[in-house]
Amino acid sequence: MKKIKLIFTADIHLGITSPAAWKAEAEKMKNEKADIFVIGGDISTSIDKFSETFDIFSDVADHKYFVIGNHDVWVREYDSPGDSLLKYQSLIETTKNGFSCLDKTPSVFTATDGTTIGIVGIIGWYDYSFRDKKIDILYPLSMNMYKLKRFPDGRTMWMDGKYVKWGQTDEYMADYFAKILRTHILNISPVDIICCFIHHIPFEKMIKNGDDQWNMGNAFSGSKKIEKVIRQYDNIKYVFCGHSHRKFEGTLYGKKCFNVGVDYREPGYVVVEI
Repeated sequence: MKKIKLIFTADIHLGITSPAAWKAEAEKMKNEKADIFVIGGDISTSIDKFSETFDIFSDVADHKYFVIGNHDVWVREYDSPGDSLLKYQSLIETTKNGFSCLDKTPSVFTATDGTTIGIVGIIGWYDYSFRDKKIDILYPLSMNMYKLKRFPDGRTMWMDGKYVKWGQTDEYMADYFAKILRTHILNISPVDIICCFIHHIPFEKMIKNGDDQWNMGNAFSGSKKIEKVIRQYDNIKYVFCGHSHRKFEGTLYGKKCFNVGVDYREPGYVVVEI
């Protein structure tokens, strides 16, 4: 079997990280001669910069995909549309330079030996189920604060609280995206191998703990509802994410898991052969 080479990156944050830095990274990626390239969300809060990203990576691979990140659905008072769900629905229609959005539709490849490989993806979301439970003891009103997108100490805000406007609760949105992911998986079944791409953290065991302030932020990292969907399917063999800016590589629940660990102003990517 000729292996399929895949490149994954995430957390582009174009506008914070310079286009020049990512153009240099794209040149390195081209030398990999990959079959598939996937961007795992947080491309840019700006629609113009979001679009510019697909110019930077236009010739990295023949097959190019992306998923949406939480920063991508930020809306400000001057943005149109001023609704995150409408912005999300608009962004997933992007097809510039041959890119397509996995939030909208999955894809299937057939290897030379007949092995079928499915590519699925979703933004994911959080419902505080990955929160550090010790924080609940330190701050008895912590759940109320998370719903307000504030850290339980009351001094720091998770900025989605200011800029993400779903018109629904986080719990509702986590369930909403979990159902979409399940539908994508079912729509390509049966396939031999599935690669799953999600912006938020897919498994609680992939979370990196730190000081109390960092651990408070883990409430906004992912959802057990989405973890349950991914764990349910044995043919999901590879799982990729970003969001936390902390690198992870390991095997969980029979799946090879990667967090690319790209940080602001520090481009990077991972290469995997399937």
